[in-house]
Amino acid sequence: MPFFYYLSFIILGSCLSLTTALAEPVRFSSPDQAVAYALANQPDLQALRESVAEAEARASQAGRLTNPVIGLESAGGRDFEGRIEGRFTQPLPLNNRLALEKQRARYEVAFARLIVAEEARQLALQVRLTILEQSHSIETQQLMQQRAALARDWLNALERSVQEGAESPLTLSKQKLVTQELQLDAANFEAEIIAAQSRLARLLGLPPGSTISIPHSHSLVPVPAKRAIVSRPQLQLAELAVEAAAMDVALASATRWDDIVLGIFWETARIPGDEKVENEFLAGLRVSIPLPLWQDGRPEIQEQQASEKRARRELQAVRANIEHEVAAAHAIMVRRHQAATRVENELRPATKKQLAQIEAAYQRGEVDWEAVFTARMELALLRSRQLRQNELYYQARLQWLHTIGALQPATSHPYQKP
Repeated sequence: MPFFYYLSFIILGSCLSLTTALAEPVRFSSPDQAVAYALANQPDLQALRESVAEAEARASQAGRLTNPVIGLESAGGRDFEGRIEGRFTQPLPLNNRLALEKQRARYEVAFARLIVAEEARQLALQVRLTILEQSHSIETQQLMQQRAALARDWLNALERSVQEGAESPLTLSKQKLVTQELQLDAANFEAEIIAAQSRLARLLGLPPGSTISIPHSHSLVPVPAKRAIVSRPQLQLAELAVEAAAMDVALASATRWDDIVLGIFWETARIPGDEKVENEFLAGLRVSIPLPLWQDGRPEIQEQQASEKRARRELQAVRANIEHEVAAAHAIMVRRHQAATRVENELRPATKKQLAQIEAAYQRGEVDWEAVFTARMELALLRSRQLRQNELYYQARLQWLHTIGALQPATSHPYQKP
């Protein structure tokens, strides 16, 4: 009994320790650190990286000779006559087919690495966008709470005015509804934060329910200058597909001729003579040359030639699509920055100035408290709009940097052209 008693305490303590460890927030010093963590721990990306090892294993077997064949044959008769034959044959290509197969396998390894690089690139973008979404949700909730606090202050002031007979109970009832709606909006926005946290935990490869803390600045930064495309695995894949298709044409031409078969053989025979059985030994060379008479390989060559043309057209389409993506992303980024700049440099200063004037007028007794409350609510609402405009700009900025390949992350399997 004491053993199970202590064992239960140990298990309970372990569970409590694990729960406490999971409850502690996971902190990252920057979005870049979070991206690096995701690239190292995201399960889908880890599984995809194994495809590189698979391609490398296949490549290690490509371009090798067909296994040789050794044979033994024996036959005998009633008077101990007979023969024993041994042979060794090796298929050999007539052309450079093996070298082409080895090179084609290297292309498969490069394809696998580029697919991993593209997936890592998409993961890095999703992590950054989710961090931005989470940070925006947290700040928006704080602004909603500020608006709810302003509404409560105004509600308290109205209650005093109703008690003094200066305000109608109907006005107080209406303000109670407004305050409750603002409080409900602030509470409901907690679900947005939880959803962003859940998506971010999945992208980072963290356990469900993890709390993640990543600092992010919402201050407006200038539009980056136009740049050329740095690196796009999608484009490299299309370029590589053209090279691989050209190699497939050469490989189809090389496989028109099957391997010739070279062999040596030796034979020992017991042959009945006039007076006794004689022993004989023979050795020789054997050559078999297949002729491409009925299966000449022309359909395969034509198929690969068509595939090469298709790969070239797909490369043109990929290049055109990327050019459109880059141009559209840059234009959207510029427009988003213009809108955010207008809110920050024009609308918000004007609203703050108007609030200061109304507060000064309230001190002089020219306006009532409701005018001050309304002006403060307008400023808080404008701050929410400014936060949203800044988020839209940062989203557009990330999308543009993504389209030109400037957010290309480092991977454990860098692309190497075969």
